[in-house]
Amino acid sequence: MRLITCLTLLFLSVFSLRAQQNVEAGFFAGFANYQGDLAQDQIEIGETKAAYGGYVSYLLNPKVILRGNAYYGYISGDDRNSAVRDTRGFNFTADVLEIGINAQWLIFGKNRYNNSGIFMPQFTPYLSTGVALTTITADLKYPNTDVNNALFPEVDDTDNFIVVPVNVGLRYEMVEFLTLGFEAGFRATFSDYVDNVSMAGNPNKNDWYLFGGFTLGYVFGSANNFRF
Repeated sequence: MRLITCLTLLFLSVFSLRAQQNVEAGFFAGFANYQGDLAQDQIEIGETKAAYGGYVSYLLNPKVILRGNAYYGYISGDDRNSAVRDTRGFNFTADVLEIGINAQWLIFGKNRYNNSGIFMPQFTPYLSTGVALTTITADLKYPNTDVNNALFPEVDDTDNFIVVPVNVGLRYEMVEFLTLGFEAGFRATFSDYVDNVSMAGNPNKNDWYLFGGFTLGYVFGSANNFRF
C-alpha cells in the first residue's frame, strides 16, 4: 500500500512537470539482495528476491538526468548458508521500501534529435548516485533460548535508514518516446540493523542491500524540447 501511494505521488508529479516536456516516467522490475550478519558471501545468490517500482525523471541535458524513484523489494538471510554459523540458527526476511532521488551521468549521451528534427536512437552506459530514505521491516527468527531472548530486540535497532545508492546502468533510447534500460546498484545504509542483528553478530561491519533490474520508460516531449 505504501508503494502504491508513493508511485501515485511520483506519477502525479509528471503532470506538474509535463509543461516543461523534458520528462520521462517509467517502471522498474528486477531483484534485491543483501549483505550483513546473516549472509556468508558478498551476494548470496540463493537469497535473491523480487523488486519492482517506478520512477520519474527530468532530462536536464544530453548527459545528465535527475530521477526520483519509489522501489519496493524483499531481502532475506539465513545462517544455513554459512559453514561457520549454521548452528546458530538465525534467519530473517524483510520488506524494503526506498524513496530516493539521484543524478545520472550518461557517459555517451547526446542530443535525441539532429538539426533536422529527426530522432537519433542511442545507447549509453551511465553512472548514478544520490540519496534515499528507506524503511526496512525485518522479521528476525532465532532459536527460543534464554540467551537469545535476552539479546533481542537490540536497543539501537531501527527500521528507518538514510542510504546512498551507487548505480551502474545501460540506457537504450530505441524509439522516439520509449527507453529501455538495465541498472544495478549497492545501497550504503551506514547501519548494522538492516537484519535486526548487530551486537549479536559483527557490530564492526555495516549492512547494505542492492537493487538491480530492467527499466521501461516513456518520454514526454518533441524535437524542439530536446535540442540543448
